[in-house]
Amino acid sequence: MNNIFKLNKRIRLNLLMLISLSAGYTLAGQTETSTTETAVPSKQEKSIDVNDEGYNSLTLMMTVMELLRKYYVDKDKVKYEQLVTGALKGMLSELDPFCVYESPATHRQTEQKFSGKLVGVGVVVMKAQDGSLRVVAPSGDDSPGFKAGIQPDDLITQIDGKKTAAMSIEECVTMMQGQPGTKITLTVFRKTTGKILTFEFNRSEIHTSPVPLNGVKVLNGNIGYVRLSLFTAETGAAMDKALETLEKQNVKGIILDLRYNPGGLLGAAVDVCSRFIKEGELVIYTEGRAKSDRVDVNAVKCHKNLEIPLVILVNNYSASGSEIVSGCLKDHKRAVLVGTKTYGKGSVQRIQPLPNGGAIRFTIAHYYTPSARLIDGKGIEPDIEVAIPYNDSLHMSQQLAIYPGEIKPDKPGLMTDAELLRATQILEGIIRFNESLNK
Repeated sequence: MNNIFKLNKRIRLNLLMLISLSAGYTLAGQTETSTTETAVPSKQEKSIDVNDEGYNSLTLMMTVMELLRKYYVDKDKVKYEQLVTGALKGMLSELDPFCVYESPATHRQTEQKFSGKLVGVGVVVMKAQDGSLRVVAPSGDDSPGFKAGIQPDDLITQIDGKKTAAMSIEECVTMMQGQPGTKITLTVFRKTTGKILTFEFNRSEIHTSPVPLNGVKVLNGNIGYVRLSLFTAETGAAMDKALETLEKQNVKGIILDLRYNPGGLLGAAVDVCSRFIKEGELVIYTEGRAKSDRVDVNAVKCHKNLEIPLVILVNNYSASGSEIVSGCLKDHKRAVLVGTKTYGKGSVQRIQPLPNGGAIRFTIAHYYTPSARLIDGKGIEPDIEVAIPYNDSLHMSQQLAIYPGEIKPDKPGLMTDAELLRATQILEGIIRFNESLNK
């Protein structure tokens, strides 16, 4: 029996190298994503010392691997690569929902995110703390998933028969992506009815425009409206175009609609904030284990809109980049927030490439607003709460995808946008007040 525990030295060394590569790097600086950074190893960081506790734990894991390889009934399931992959997935899933191991194929998909075009189901999903895969909103102007009948807050339990609870969010997203025209079957649990539903439809290409074609409007003759549905590389330019259009129409205030916006690129969120605060002012900062790990992110040089009154619409589906924007502009007293408390996703994940072409993603810091508000797990509270019934909120997500900026669409079966109505009333009051001061 003791022969089982005499581990091959080459295997032991390779595993030690893998652990070194997954755990040994310092903060290398922010990349463009709101929740991730890519680590670039230095020469000094390519090896780390493993103390006695670490070595004993490693020996225990290798002992289990060798036992499985020798005795498990199906030998095709206990190759080293499969066992190490399973160990990495389990190790990271024990930390928090945003820590994952990405296989080489999944990592390639991650690197292609936020390019502006996607092929897949067309729904934005989030992994909840309990591991469930929750639908947030449509991910583009033309969502095949929502056309098929999937709704916000549905829980996707299976993708093509595979249970989502056992997969990371990256694995789930990879399974939902694919070639245009290929068939996919999603099984969902609908909380509003308590029923299990099955949807079968074809994947298609989705253009993820940050500002929809009909997402810029003038309301009540003097209020500008901008619907921002996602933070992508195109967001800064799209915002400039929208603001220029509204400026030409002499609007006196702006409503920025971030409801159901799940976030995206950090650079895009900074670009949006920078349009409304001075260059160099603090947008957000991160802190890791120690306060000395603090990294400030400041507003950049761009065309500024420093005086125009601003109201931001948020709800509990506004996450990540949406919370950076709303928290920053609230703290700078640059905007009034209307709606409900945001989701509370504000942690920094680092993507560390691995020698096999895969990567690990793990949390290294949390985001804080300029006034030191922790976003993660807390969310951003609105200045003026406007809560709508749960079922109405689900319906509004789909309505916004088609009729953004319309308080009462002139179509049968559509509802009054109570949150937008209240935002216009508040902004009109601010405009009148400002005009009275200038008389």
